[in-house]
Amino acid sequence: MYCTIRHILSLASIACLLMLSACGRGGDTVFMDDEAVFTEEDMVTLVLNTDVIGMTRAGVTDVPDNEKMKTLRIVILHPDGTVEHNKFIDFESGQTEYNTQIFKVKNREKKTIYLLANEKSVNGLPDLDVYTSGMAGFKAAVDDFHFVPVFAQDTPIPMSSVYEIEIGTGTNRIECQYYLVRAATKFTFRFKNLWSYDMKVTGLTVSNIADRMYPVSYTHLDAA
Repeated sequence: MYCTIRHILSLASIACLLMLSACGRGGDTVFMDDEAVFTEEDMVTLVLNTDVIGMTRAGVTDVPDNEKMKTLRIVILHPDGTVEHNKFIDFESGQTEYNTQIFKVKNREKKTIYLLANEKSVNGLPDLDVYTSGMAGFKAAVDDFHFVPVFAQDTPIPMSSVYEIEIGTGTNRIECQYYLVRAATKFTFRFKNLWSYDMKVTGLTVSNIADRMYPVSYTHLDAA
């Protein structure tokens, strides 16, 4: 099994569990979605653990409230781009990690997993709740969307990531640790005076900053 990771610099998506019903047939559990029927042998338990990148490092104790996850959307896509799961979680209070989210997913295919936190902070984002199990179009709605960020002290910062994972045979349970990346980047400047007399910094200019952001970046990282 391998995971292909695409870190995002932005945003979010919502809710609906794939497994609509289960019934007995010859002793096997049968799972059904809008188009197909799967037996227990066709399914794998996928366990997702999520953290905001950099929050769990040593020495990080006081995290500003707007840098935490207030909401999280987990969307799992089939290889053809249709939705397998679309789950939205409202934490009410800010969280820096959220562990042990369990999904039953179809075996023997590559999944694309979107993690989108604080999506309500993204102006103009389409309604992602409409992408229920079996629907197409989620990837285009998120990947092609861009927005002008508004970073206010009381507004949760959007954050996200996209992962690809190959669900193979030989196991009925897979557990993954995934990380979300904030849309905002902090800069720390330290000045050292090498002169023999006092110096005073009166201004600082940063240029070539993008005026818009995309929910999903186009950076790929392969990981075993």
